Amino acid sequence: MKGKIIKIISILILIIVIVFISSIVSFLINPDAKDIEVEGYVLGENGEPLENSTVVLFNSTYKAKDNEYTDYSSYLGHDTLITKTNKDGYYFKKIDRSAFMTIRVYKQGFLISKSDGLNSSSNIKHDFILSKGISKETELYEESEIIEKMQ
Repeated sequence: MKGKIIKIISILILIIVIVFISSIVSFLINPDAKDIEVEGYVLGENGEPLENSTVVLFNSTYKAKDNEYTDYSSYLGHDTLITKTNKDGYYFKKIDRSAFMTIRVYKQGFLISKSDGLNSSSNIKHDFILSKGISKETELYEESEIIEKMQ
């Protein structure tokens, strides 16, 4: 009986140590990525480049925007960054730091397209194919549903 109790206690201690170590490793490998390049193409349904499309990046960081406080259990910094596509439908934006982002694209005469949530790395490539339809440009900046999904 005493041997079983010692074995159970040993297993519980091992589980606690493994959980603790995996938590530390997770925090060390998932900090805000720095100097991120976000790029991609925005095309129509027939593969034609969509020049002058509005690309909005909803960027979140573990670091608070106005100070050095960092909390790896929640996103403290939020930025909305905007860029446009060139004649080839290409967009590019350089970001100082990021942990997670979503991207939305708008072009008059097309439906707004949204990315899934993207964990940040040094280079994010995400292309969009827009379908013809009617969207309001104001819908492009509604980030409440994105923030709710991130928290």
